[in-house]
Amino acid sequence: MYRNDLTDKKWQERYDRDIWHLLVKLNNFGRNIPDNAQSILDSIQKKHESLVLKEGVRDEFTHWSESHIGHDLDITVDELFDLAIPELANKLLEDNREFQEGRLDAFRAGVKNHSEIVLQVLHYSNDNNIIAYKVWHAALVGLADLGRTFWSEVSSLLAGMGDGIYSEEPWAVAWWMRKAAKDIEPFSKDEAYFWLIANKLIDNATIEKLDDDSDIINVAINRPVGIITEAVIERFTQCKLEADQGIPEPEYLSMVTRIMTEDKGVCLLGRVILSSRLQYFYAIDREWTISYLLPKFNFANNAEAKYIWQGYLWAPRITADWARELRDYMLMIYQISTKAICISCLFSFVLSTLIYILLVHSEKQ
Repeated sequence: MYRNDLTDKKWQERYDRDIWHLLVKLNNFGRNIPDNAQSILDSIQKKHESLVLKEGVRDEFTHWSESHIGHDLDITVDELFDLAIPELANKLLEDNREFQEGRLDAFRAGVKNHSEIVLQVLHYSNDNNIIAYKVWHAALVGLADLGRTFWSEVSSLLAGMGDGIYSEEPWAVAWWMRKAAKDIEPFSKDEAYFWLIANKLIDNATIEKLDDDSDIINVAINRPVGIITEAVIERFTQCKLEADQGIPEPEYLSMVTRIMTEDKGVCLLGRVILSSRLQYFYAIDREWTISYLLPKFNFANNAEAKYIWQGYLWAPRITADWARELRDYMLMIYQISTKAICISCLFSFVLSTLIYILLVHSEKQ
């Protein structure tokens, strides 16, 4: 760093700090300083209220490097949650480059023992029209990790919020919904909020940039649209649908159809997740699967086919009835470049096919 790199203001701050540091140290050593020096110290302290002596001997060095887990904190978890709700919210939202992330981490960690206070903070921010996306992120992740999502209360708040939370913190919302999906009563008012929020997430989703060698499964299960699609599948599981029962209308059918037909590429990762459950959808609603899901496996007219196949080959299962439906697309696998599908996926596919042929052959004997 050179002198010209600093503004006059920054240079004065450094000059003030050096004088302050010398005088404070003299005081700490029990040395009496002259009245004029004390006046200078008081003036600098008033001008720079954030100046405090750091732990140990850190102030003796112009640079300090250390390795530790987490962000710096200026308050403990218990001290943070002892604050009144308005003061707590302001503490979390304060534009403090040194401590804000640490405070948010403490807020998230405090969900375990202070979940009711966390909910009060969320209500306070909403009631006062305070934009608190980072606070929401910390709260949602903390609730998800806790395993108590407080779905009814939190979903009603989220449902009434604008698009900002869904565009700024889509991962946190999707992750929280994924954790909550197994506890929502099918076809209830609580589930109505699920579909509303899921649609808002898709409305505000962005297109993922994928390379030819992208690990599509890893991408899908870690991105908001993929995560919310897994939550949708969990809703199907909770319905305990029978074979050939059909996909329930309107919300279930509308959601999976939207994921499969969305023109924008934002739902590609959702389609990858749905393709991994091909046999399940074929079992419960053969007509829908043939109309919407199977065509995505066609390399001839679908640029996404290589990703869709990788989704299915994540954990492939083959049965005679739907294998006949997929036969022509299956044969294309052996004709395309290996760059289209990863070698391990291709190996899984061939192995599954051979095992199925052997089983059929043994049954005929």
